[in-house]
Amino acid sequence: MTEPTTAPVDQTAILPQFAGEAKVGINSPHWFFEPYWIGDRLMARVSGGRVSLTDARGNRVDDFYRDLAEVLASSVDADQAILDGIWTAQPFLGHGSAAERWAEAIAE
Repeated sequence: MTEPTTAPVDQTAILPQFAGEAKVGINSPHWFFEPYWIGDRLMARVSGGRVSLTDARGNRVDDFYRDLAEVLASSVDADQAILDGIWTAQPFLGHGSAAERWAEAIAE
């Protein structure tokens, strides 16, 4: 896997958009609702194969999500990208953890 670095990408705070509550009349079957996922809100900035991760408040979290940065660095096929998402399952974290052993067993 590609070794993530603290990338020299633009660190101007790009914060995620958050949903809010509102009262609305649903008058069509064509409405779409995204479920609320519980997890860590992360922004990933990819530039030249380097990944920089920040949390919902714009704080750098590269070291804590090092394995995620490695996966993104080797998976995102773009010169530059900004990914906004909720990290809900953490199979890549916790070396020696039950989740890691389970993932390895499935991969066999």
